[in-house]
Amino acid sequence: MGLDRFGFPASSLANSMLVELDNYGDSTRQLEKSWYEWLHFYPFDTRVTEKLAELYQNRIDTLNPKKDAAQIRLIEKKLQLLKNRLERYRTMAGKGRAV
Repeated sequence: MGLDRFGFPASSLANSMLVELDNYGDSTRQLEKSWYEWLHFYPFDTRVTEKLAELYQNRIDTLNPKKDAAQIRLIEKKLQLLKNRLERYRTMAGKGRAV
């Protein structure tokens, strides 16, 4: 993975641009996967965390609760994990700790 001129992974710059978009079209699923992996290595990237939570919620809203119940439960678990992470980071930031 290459680094940008500030020493961050090049994907950090791409993520900064991507979180500003509202529609990812056919790339949404791949982006979900990439951001989920990204957050494993860079867990304090709250902008990506917020946007990924939004993508998960949108996917839950479009699934059929009867037909896709198992898939919805899986996504809801991931969504809850992201929401908990955001809450912890906001609490830490509110107490003056660096996030």
